[in-house]
Amino acid sequence: MPRYHVHIADDDDLHYELDNIGLEFPNDEEAVTEIIAAIKELRAVEFASDEWTDWRIEIVQAVRIVRRLSLEVFDAASRSSAPARP
Repeated sequence: MPRYHVHIADDDDLHYELDNIGLEFPNDEEAVTEIIAAIKELRAVEFASDEWTDWRIEIVQAVRIVRRLSLEVFDAASRSSAPARP
């Protein structure tokens, strides 16, 4: 099964946290769906402050970026009743 990593970076790339362990998923779609669900939970509870506004996540498989999302997307989703688009 492919291994996916979730990297976190600020907009200026001054701070970049690498996920060196990763998680295994059968395909890109399931990886993105599961990782976004986990981030939504974390944003609602642990990372709810505005200090994450200028940060983004990158879901990476091998050397390929599968999805890049601003953490602001999750702020907007929590304020509306519509789910965030993966």
